[in-house]
Amino acid sequence: MAAVVTTLGCTSTPSKTTQTIKSAANISLPDATPYSLNKAAAELRQTTLKNQPIVALVLGSGGARGYAHIGVIRMLEAYGIRPQLIVGTSAGSIVGALYASGKNADQMEKIAQELKGSDVRDIAFSKQGFFEGKKVEDFVNRQINYQPLEKLNIPLFIVATELQHGIRTVFNQGNTGQAVAASVSIPSMFI
Repeated sequence: MAAVVTTLGCTSTPSKTTQTIKSAANISLPDATPYSLNKAAAELRQTTLKNQPIVALVLGSGGARGYAHIGVIRMLEAYGIRPQLIVGTSAGSIVGALYASGKNADQMEKIAQELKGSDVRDIAFSKQGFFEGKKVEDFVNRQINYQPLEKLNIPLFIVATELQHGIRTVFNQGNTGQAVAASVSIPSMFI
């Protein structure tokens, strides 16, 4: 039975995540259940060693330092390397969403230079967190022309933690901005 986690308009479906990875990589793996994702990842590694390599761009956290990922993307572009899939968490989910939508390093650098904290931060002190998350959601959605995760140019997987149970969740469909807001440590979005 596949576990489905929904946060407002974004959804995590582990079996669909694995299916999308298989589809993006153009390989054949057995269907996965939520409990066999690690096994699927191991099989993916074995398959890629036997056949052509798969390029996955994995972008981590780091607050404003997360925009250093743009330099990595600039080098990938310079060498003509295009990832088949992107995984992002926190600041890496913002950069990943922009890149997966089709923006290049120059466009992302301009966005980063013009970005003000007030563009993405909406402070609200409540039991559920310090940020509402609506500003970062709206910012990302505007930048990517409101494309849902499943319609982006490059498959994007956004990693967040469901705080109530401490469960790692991977979003791969639905509202991209909401998935990013859940990933960038905005507790009120993901409880």
